[in-house]
Amino acid sequence: MSIEQGFILDTELRKLNTAKTAVGRRAAATDVCERVPPELGDR
Repeated sequence: MSIEQGFILDTELRKLNTAKTAVGRRAAATDVCERVPPELGDR
């Protein structure tokens, strides 16, 4: 594998990792919102 191929692979992996992190954060935020009882949100 050439250095260029390694760099492209590294960039793709980083993009994938960033996407996964964003999805994970969104899922965590949704999870927290679902755990809060509606009564608490109305005050």
